Amino acid sequence: MSNQKNSRAALGYDQLAAFCRDTAMLLEANIPLHLGYADIYGFAAENAPLRRAAEALCPALEQTGRLSEAMRQSSLFPDHLCDMAAIGERTGRLDEMTRELSVYYDRLDNFQRRVKNAVLYPVVLLCMMAVVVGVLIWAVLPVFENVLGRFNTSAQADAGAVMQGSLLVCTIVFALLVLALAAAAALLLMSRSAKGAQLLRRFFETFPPSRRLGYNVAVSHFASGLSAMLQSGFSTEESLRALLPSISHSVLRARVQSACEALQKGMPQADALINAKLFTDSDNHLIAVSARTGAMDSAASGIARRYDAVVADALDQVVAVAEPALIACLTVVIGAVMLSVMIPLIRIMGSLG
Repeated sequence: MSNQKNSRAALGYDQLAAFCRDTAMLLEANIPLHLGYADIYGFAAENAPLRRAAEALCPALEQTGRLSEAMRQSSLFPDHLCDMAAIGERTGRLDEMTRELSVYYDRLDNFQRRVKNAVLYPVVLLCMMAVVVGVLIWAVLPVFENVLGRFNTSAQADAGAVMQGSLLVCTIVFALLVLALAAAAALLLMSRSAKGAQLLRRFFETFPPSRRLGYNVAVSHFASGLSAMLQSGFSTEESLRALLPSISHSVLRARVQSACEALQKGMPQADALINAKLFTDSDNHLIAVSARTGAMDSAASGIARRYDAVVADALDQVVAVAEPALIACLTVVIGAVMLSVMIPLIRIMGSLG
C-alpha cells in the first residue's frame, strides 16, 4: 500500500507510460538499463519525477541487475508494475511486457483526464453560482431594500416582507452551494490518500446510480491489462492470475477468480471467461470466435477499447446533464430574486401614481 501511495505522489500515469515505453526501447536496443536511464533522464530537467526515479533505480540496477527489484526498493512505482516486470523477467519477455504496459498506462492516463474534466466543469459552475448569489445577497438586494425603504406607502410593508423572503432564499441557496463546494474539496483531499481513495472507490462501486459505471471502469482497466499480458505472449490463465492482485472491484475480482479456477480445472478458456460473466453477450461472442482463431489478444484489446468508449460516453453524459441543470437552477434563483424586487417596486410606483 505504501508503494501505491508514493507512486501517486511521484509518478503519474503519463510518466509511468513514458517510463515503460523508454524501458522497452532500451531493452530492444540491448542497452543496459542503468546506463540508458542515466543517459535519458540525467538531463531531464523538464521531468523531475522521472529523473528522481532514475536516480533511485540506477544504483539498485547495478547491484541486482533486476528491474523489478530496483523498482520495489525505490518505492516510487505501483505494485502492479513491479509484479508485471517480475513476470517479464522470469519469462524473458520484459521488453514486450513493458511495451504493452506503456499502452495500458496511457489508457489509464486518458481515463484520469476524462474524470478530471467531468468533475472540473460542474465545480467551476458551482463556484460561479456561489459568486453570483453572493453578489445578490451583499450588493444587489441591500440597494433595492434602501430604495424601497424611502417610500412611505401602504405597499411598503408587503415589499419589505418579500425582500426578506428573497434574502432568505438567496442565503439558503448560497449555503447549499458552499456546502457542495466544501464536499467537493473534501472528496479531493480523500482521493489523495490511499485509504480515502479506497473508501471512495467502494462507495462508487456500491452506490446504485454509479454502480454500473464503476463496473465498466473496472472492466475497462482489466481488459486493457489482459490485452497487454496476452500480447506479451502469456496464456489466459497466467494473465488472469497476474492481474488478479491489481483488481480492486470486489464483483469483478470474484468473477476473475472464478475464471481462474475454471481454467485450472481444465475448462476451455472461452468457456471459462464466458461462464464467469465478465463481459456482455456481444463481447462473449467475440471471445468465443477469437478462441477458435487464436486471436484472444486482439479480442481483449477490442473489448478494452469498447469499454473505454462506454466510460467516456457515460462521463460525457454526466457533464451534459450537470451543465444545463446547474445553469437552470442559477437562472431560476436570479429570476425569482429579480421578480421579488421588481414586483413590489412596480406596486409602489402604481400606488404613487
